[in-house]
Amino acid sequence: MQSGKSLIAAIKSKLDELEEELDGLEMRAASEEGDVEVEAERHRLSLEELLMDVQQRLDEVRELAGSDGLVMEDAWQQMEPELESLGRRLYAGN
Repeated sequence: MQSGKSLIAAIKSKLDELEEELDGLEMRAASEEGDVEVEAERHRLSLEELLMDVQQRLDEVRELAGSDGLVMEDAWQQMEPELESLGRRLYAGN
């Protein structure tokens, strides 16, 4: 049977070990949180770029419909494949 002092020493040793492990986990979590924020910002910038691209293409559709005398339906049919491609790029991760 262990003496009281050796039992306390064993418990203290285990607590120290668990505290070190907890510190390591906290550091890892803080690091991963930073990585998530960087990835979210990268994704946000990518979405902004796609939005600008879609807006530019919609402006082109409006110009085609107005300047060339095309019916809006015809202009939309010309742009539809490109917009579908943008949709695939937007949802590529899904």
